[in-house]
Amino acid sequence: MKQADDINWFERKVDRRARGHHAMGLGWINRGRPLHALESFQRAIDIDHTYINPYLEIGNLYFKLSRWQDLLGLCHLWLERFHPISQIHKMMITAYEALESLDAAFAYYDLNRADQRDADIADHDILCCVTCRNEHPRLPYFLEYYRSLGVDRFLMIDNGSTDGSAEYLLQQEDVLLWHSELPFKEANFGSSWFELLLRRYGVGHWCVTVDTDEFLVYRGAQEKKLRALC
Repeated sequence: MKQADDINWFERKVDRRARGHHAMGLGWINRGRPLHALESFQRAIDIDHTYINPYLEIGNLYFKLSRWQDLLGLCHLWLERFHPISQIHKMMITAYEALESLDAAFAYYDLNRADQRDADIADHDILCCVTCRNEHPRLPYFLEYYRSLGVDRFLMIDNGSTDGSAEYLLQQEDVLLWHSELPFKEANFGSSWFELLLRRYGVGHWCVTVDTDEFLVYRGAQEKKLRALC
């Protein structure tokens, strides 16, 4: 619901002329005229710069046209105004990956590997992706709970903990640990870190994404492990 709520906030008082140009742009897309569509979306933005939909449509068009450099530049600009919109973060990561590599997006979001373990993940492994900051008291039970459910490997991001969380996690053989000092908000409240790790390691796997105070519960969880559930 968070994504929808963010978009609705930016749409609360959209100028009707901007909505009209946005609708015209969608019409041009349906007619196969992307350049005309871009002009209409830009007119909508010029009229009402808080209207998020034409920005996203421009981003989608640049994506389809493989205009990666243009898309990357726009995403940097747009995030100054719309940092909570996850679609913009996703487009930026895709543009970085297309222009350079996924490593460039890791660098932008200050996501750095902290452990020295083998990162090879078995084809059948179930993964759990988590961010944490000063969560040391919760970590032992959290890890044991998800291990008991059948999680094989944990992909964890420590966001500048000072309570020994990182040191504890480095001792856990089934934890792959990353570190970032980037403000949580600038990583789209952790979602962009998840996006990066799951693009690199999670494709083809069942993945759980949770916070350290969240516990997945389902009917029969005590007897039916995640592999059986999946």
